[in-house]
Amino acid sequence: MAHKQQKRPGGTPTEPHSDMLVTTLLSDADPARRAKAADLLTSCPKRGAVAALRVALDDVDERVRKAALIALVTQGDPGARAALEAELEADDAERIVAAAATLGRAKSQASVPALLKAFRTNNAAVAEAVAEALGETGDRIAAPLLCMALEHGFVPVTAANSLGRIGDERAIGPLVRALEGSKDGELRASAARALGRIKKPRRRHVPGPQLQAEGRVMPALRKALEDRDRRVRINAAVALWQLGDKNCGRQAIAELSG
Repeated sequence: MAHKQQKRPGGTPTEPHSDMLVTTLLSDADPARRAKAADLLTSCPKRGAVAALRVALDDVDERVRKAALIALVTQGDPGARAALEAELEADDAERIVAAAATLGRAKSQASVPALLKAFRTNNAAVAEAVAEALGETGDRIAAPLLCMALEHGFVPVTAANSLGRIGDERAIGPLVRALEGSKDGELRASAARALGRIKKPRRRHVPGPQLQAEGRVMPALRKALEDRDRRVRINAAVALWQLGDKNCGRQAIAELSG
């Protein structure tokens, strides 16, 4: 029977349980348990754990290898990160997609420059994967390029979703324009959802165009409550609720229940 993992107040596994996870990773016959052990070792920078994760990169099971790689990248292991960044320059699109997905799951902000470089491609599948990875990192540095992609209709739905995850206020203008002007219901829904995730901080000096864009958010979302696409109406209602318009909560519930 599996033991519940004990943690210190900061969320790091205690030393005895780290040792148990290392033993499971290296010697358990069940690949699913080995992969889970690698995943749990993500937050354990102990030298023995890192060494075990490096050994697990040669595991016979792909799930274990992937979990170990994500754990190492998350911990900032330079070798693992460099290997994945090198994959972003491969000639094989599937390898690039896989590397981007792994870097995204690891939320590797250190890899954002390499991901931004990989995003400059004509391959839609690669661009989708890289855009999603950039969103997973949450790094604001990626916002301008994702905004440009959204404005030019290049993987726009994924760009909108990632901009919502990043939460950079510079995305408000492009997202409002997508919500108001796109003929694609999926994109309008994604733009509404993303706008609900962007919280405006209090700041003294904001460029005029930025203030104008921010002032259009609530009106655009309220207008979207009448959109012909149910997905747009749902996401607009939820976004308004997230942004403080509690009166729209009832409509959100009604739309979700309809």
